[in-house]
Amino acid sequence: MIITIKKNANQKEVDALIASLEAKGVKAVEIKGSEFNVFGLTGDTSIIDEKAVKAHRCVENVVRVAAKYKLANRMFHPEDTVIDVNGIRIGGQGRFRTAMAVAGERKFRDFRKDNTLDTRQF
Repeated sequence: MIITIKKNANQKEVDALIASLEAKGVKAVEIKGSEFNVFGLTGDTSIIDEKAVKAHRCVENVVRVAAKYKLANRMFHPEDTVIDVNGIRIGGQGRFRTAMAVAGERKFRDFRKDNTLDTRQF
């Protein structure tokens, strides 16, 4: 469940709402944005009445999310996922290089760089 909080919401009302929700056994994760603040609820949200939550003065909108993968959403997990497999980094920033460019760099990285050969030296 995702709860969008109004821009000019009273912080005491928001804190009271979150405390009442967490008392029901869910965890509230705050996501602050420049234009809005939202709370993502994790756990068994089936016991929470959307209409009752939306009735609070500080609440702008309530959306129920039933997908199991919601914790992978960028709102809950804004960082890139990076996995290290035997020294090879998978994921994250690709630095805009193709696989061929990376393979080419690895192929020639052990060659000497202090001596430049001319075609006549071959």
